[in-house]
Formats: sequence, structure tokens, C-alpha cells
Amino acid sequence: MVSESDYSHRHLISLFREQVGVPPKLYGRILRFQRATRMLGSGYPHGLAALAADCGYYDQAHMVREFRSLGGCTPGTYLTSVWPQLDQELNALHL
Repeated sequence: MVSESDYSHRHLISLFREQVGVPPKLYGRILRFQRATRMLGSGYPHGLAALAADCGYYDQAHMVREFRSLGGCTPGTYLTSVWPQLDQELNALHL
């Protein structure tokens, strides 16, 4: 994209930050984290290592670090906080 424009790499990052509110790398991290939380919360059946690979993390440890950094907890802690709420919502739907 930089080569197709008359702007420098730094200027494009600045424009992106102006429009979106965060730099492109952080935006990508947030999108990847959101995908991982959605997949994990929906009962992803293949384990954390496969989830990490499917979401574009280098490995499971990388995903765990991102969960701590962006979500303030590990994937396991996230699951224990999400599953009770999901169980209640599912029970309400079946009544």
C-alpha cells in the first residue's frame, strides 16, 4: 500500500491512527483477540493450541500472552467467566 501511494510508511500509520483510533498493528491484535474470544466462547472443540493456530497466533504461549495483555486474564480464566453466562442464556432459550 505504501508503494502505491505518495505517502511514507510513517504517514500512512498516522492517517490510520487518526481514522481508527489505534495504530494498524494494535488494531490487528485486537481483531485477532476478538476472533479468539468468540471462537473460545462458542465452545471451540479442538483445544487451545489449535485455536491459537486458527486465529493466527505464533503458538499457544503467544495467544496466552495476548489474552493477558488485552483481556487481563488467561484463556482458561476467560472460559470460566463466560461459560456460566452462556449456560444461563441457553437455559433461558429452551424454556
